Parts: sequence; structure tokens; C-alpha cells
Amino acid sequence: KSDPLKKVYRASHFLQPTDEGDICFMKEWNTLREGVTINLLTPIKNQFRWMKFLVKMLEETISKAHETNVNLILVDYNSTDGDYESILKKSKLNYTYLNPVKIEQQQMKFSKVRALNYNIKSVKDSNSIIFVLDLHLILPSNMFDRIRKLTIQGRTAYSPVLLKEACGEHQEYTNLTDSTEWL
Repeated sequence: KSDPLKKVYRASHFLQPTDEGDICFMKEWNTLREGVTINLLTPIKNQFRWMKFLVKMLEETISKAHETNVNLILVDYNSTDGDYESILKKSKLNYTYLNPVKIEQQQMKFSKVRALNYNIKSVKDSNSIIFVLDLHLILPSNMFDRIRKLTIQGRTAYSPVLLKEACGEHQEYTNLTDSTEWL
């Protein structure tokens, strides 16, 4: 038989025992971090249709969540299938558009790792949160709250489990069916 008191639970990352034998939340775990900026890092190369989808989905999710401190950082590897910066300029998103190929004026083969490193170097606020975001996702409307709640500076990283679900299968997911143009 296993001793239930010796089991490790997922919440153990956020709870710690006291000298008196009680369990309490870690001091660093602050769920009221509304002012902390979340930087969404997205590397891209010739994914224009998915980029339009991402912008539309983020606009709707951010609006529904009443978010103001989210910044999309897009690293474009000299895409040739559309004007990515113009989509961002027309959007309601806070964004940073980077093109390392044009900035460094040399031909570079697309590398997600290199793009993410380039993205991370562009973040100037050491207190902000960095979250890697793929183009092909629909975020739940509480995603930004989860990111802030489950990320403790210098202690934890938040990497959610991704699920493949059909549209409308989960109530927490943003309903995009009414106003979204599906590609």
C-alpha cells in the first residue's frame, strides 16, 4: 500500500509546508499580476493565411478577456507570401514586428530556435512574461490569467498541454464561429 501523504500532487509546485506542519501557498505566487505584460513570441515563415487567423483569434480573445498587457512579437523570416506588417498595423494588437533577415542583411534559413532567441532578446522588460505561441492555436479566454497565475519569475515556466478539439467542444474556448472567416 502506498501512503497517501507521500504522494506528490501537481499543486506541490505552488504549495509549501510550514514549520508547524501546515501547507500554504508560496510567497512568490501572486495571482494578482494584472500589470505584468505577456509577450507572445511567434516565429513565422510564409504562413500568411495562418497569420491572419492568429491576429483575428488574438483580437477576439484579448477583447473577450479585457486584456491590455499583451504584446505579440512576430519574427518573420523574410516571408514572400504576403505583407505581415500591414496585417499587424491594421489590427488592434500591441505588437513588435522583427525581420532578422532584413536587419542583419544576410540570407538565413528559417530556424525556430534562432527565431525564438531573437524574439527573447527583443524583450526589454525583465519583469514581463515570455510565452511561446504557435500560429495554429485557439486560446481559451482565460489563457492570459493562467499564464500570469502559473508563472513565477525565476521559479516556474508555464507550458500548457495542447489538445486537438473540434470547434465548440469546450466551453472555455473562445467562440469564433460567428465572426471568424475560416480559411
